[in-house]
Amino acid sequence: MLLERPLDAHRGLAHIRSSKSPKPGTELIFEGDVHAIVEGRRDALFELRFWAIRR
Repeated sequence: MLLERPLDAHRGLAHIRSSKSPKPGTELIFEGDVHAIVEGRRDALFELRFWAIRR
């Protein structure tokens, strides 16, 4: 995942490289307990909403 353009504090447009394109509603989990959900697609970029799990 490469964040191309932040939209606000919790959303951004990103390039995602995978064997299959993630569909809206797909949850992505990154290192450091950072999560994102795919909200949609804008041309070649995916709109993601991010949040962190605090322990």
